[in-house]
Formats: sequence, structure tokens, C-alpha cells
Amino acid sequence: EGSLRPIQAVSIREALECGGVFVMADVGMGKTLISLLVGEVMEEERVLVLVPNGDKAKTEDEFEEYRKAWRGVDGVKYKLFGYTDVSRWPKEGYSIQRLWDGKGPTLIVCDEADKLRRVHSDSGEASGLALQVNDFLRDNPHCKLVALTATPDKSGVKDYAHILRWCL
Repeated sequence: EGSLRPIQAVSIREALECGGVFVMADVGMGKTLISLLVGEVMEEERVLVLVPNGDKAKTEDEFEEYRKAWRGVDGVKYKLFGYTDVSRWPKEGYSIQRLWDGKGPTLIVCDEADKLRRVHSDSGEASGLALQVNDFLRDNPHCKLVALTATPDKSGVKDYAHILRWCL
């Protein structure tokens, strides 16, 4: 059986207690394991895990290794997509809502959540992914969000206020 580092245990507990969590932890602190286990602990039915496209294969490999150490975590309720892929969905007539035959996720886990910091379209700098997540969470208030990052923007927290609202 696997074991958790203190930051992993606290993060998962807070997600369970608060219905979401925003985790800022250094590289190597176990955010990928949090991504896999949090939906299990929260007993979510449908978990969408979003990662930068360049991290998809690595995340899939790590999930497979973690499943061996954490018996009972099969990952069948998880769908893993890259940020760039999901950002293109509206142009392709697809959306987060269409996943799971139109039911959408009950939990969204965003690795490298700092990529979601731009949600204000009037500035011209909005992230297409951030707008999709924002719209989905607005239309589906039952859905929870777990945000993870190792590289928060050092200029201030106001770029993250909307992510904190999504998490809590």
C-alpha cells in the first residue's frame, strides 16, 4: 500500500471538507497522486483531470504506477485531457458538458492551475480553457474543483481569486 506525505493528506482532507482545494506545492511534492486520489476520497462519480498537453503521457504513466500501489483505485471514472486539446473543443462543437454522455464531470482537477488565471475576456488575455471551466462551473454548481500548481504567479493573488471561488 502507498503512503501520503503530509501536504497530500492535508490537501485531500481539505478537498473533502470544503468541496474543493487550491494546492500550491513545489515540484516533486506529489500533486499527481493528489489528482488521482482526491476523486476517490471524495467519492466522485466522474472526474475530469486537466493537465498541460506536454504532461499528459507522464501523468498517464504515473497514474498507472500509483494504481499498483493504491489498490482499489482503478481510475475508470477518470478522464484525462490536455489543456490545449480542451481549449480547441468549442471550435470543434464540443464542450466539458458533453463528457460522460452529457452529464459532465462531478469533479474537475486542474494540474498547473496557474494556466487558468486569465478568465476576464474583456482584457483580451482570457484563456479559452479558463472560460470553459468558468462557464461549466457556473452552469453546474454541483461540480467541484481541485486546483494544483507549483508555479503560482508571484505578482499577486488577484489573478487567482476566481480559481479560489471555484474551489470553495
